[in-house]
Amino acid sequence: CDFLVNDWLAKGSFSGFTKDNDITCGDGTPGVNSYGFRGNGWLTDRDGNKYKWTRNFQEQCNLDWDPPFRTIHDVEMVERK
Repeated sequence: CDFLVNDWLAKGSFSGFTKDNDITCGDGTPGVNSYGFRGNGWLTDRDGNKYKWTRNFQEQCNLDWDPPFRTIHDVEMVERK
């Protein structure tokens, strides 16, 4: 799509943080690896409309589980303000 390559849909800024209790699920650390991301931001589209963006993601990994990954939260929202 040429539009997406040469033009923008919205622009803005966000802040976020990640958490992780070890580097990788398979590094030998005992127990459950819990990791995730939370973020907030504001976007403005080409017509000047403003949007609030939020993301909350958390997952766990344990090599003893089948499958080894569990999603605890995975919510992403964009709200027009």
